[in-house]
Amino acid sequence: MARTFLVAVLAVGAVFLMACERTAELIPGESTPTPTATDAATGEASPTPIVVNPDNPAGGGAATGGQVIPDHQLALSIVQVLAIDNSAGFEQIRRYGTGVVVNAEEGLIATAYPVVDPVASDGTRAYTTIAIAADREPGTPPQREFTATLVAADPSVDLAILRVTGDAAGEPLADGAFDLPAVALGDASIAGVGFSLRVFGYPGVTDGGSTEQIVETAQATITGQRGTSGRTGRTWF
Repeated sequence: MARTFLVAVLAVGAVFLMACERTAELIPGESTPTPTATDAATGEASPTPIVVNPDNPAGGGAATGGQVIPDHQLALSIVQVLAIDNSAGFEQIRRYGTGVVVNAEEGLIATAYPVVDPVASDGTRAYTTIAIAADREPGTPPQREFTATLVAADPSVDLAILRVTGDAAGEPLADGAFDLPAVALGDASIAGVGFSLRVFGYPGVTDGGSTEQIVETAQATITGQRGTSGRTGRTWF
């Protein structure tokens, strides 16, 4: 069953809202390596993730000194993530959701793990390709521009990090070809009841499987927080 996830972005300061410490640990960077979990896609040891200092956000984020960034500008960092299966000789969209660019230079995208979990409920491979779609102009349908791979994941907080590795056809990217801007990682500890949010996301795909859905924006306020049994520090998607 396809699941839809929305990315919550803080209205004040316009920064990405998530469990920042865990996210920083998962984002590959240029700091001190720390131990990692098993790679979700292969079952083998994954590349050691690098800790990025949360006080020095990766990728030149969207926050600019507390200034409120217009919706259309923030929306450029929000992408549609499509888990596609071509194993039967034709394309099937197995899952879809929303992602956010967290490091533009490295082509890193944060998304919800259930969207890109490589294992289906019956234990078989869930998909063959991860496609990334974006809409460059307000009100336009997203266009597939890139392909990506799963490079880090923490299922306990429903968080995954993707790295853009190719163009829409899967061919290697030329230098500078990935030009979507990144947001900055925010401090989830400052968010509470009454905190104002802007919510961005792709609500889904059409019955025919096409991605005729544009990025949607909503104004929201936190009215309460409900925990999930057995989970702490869960990412907000």
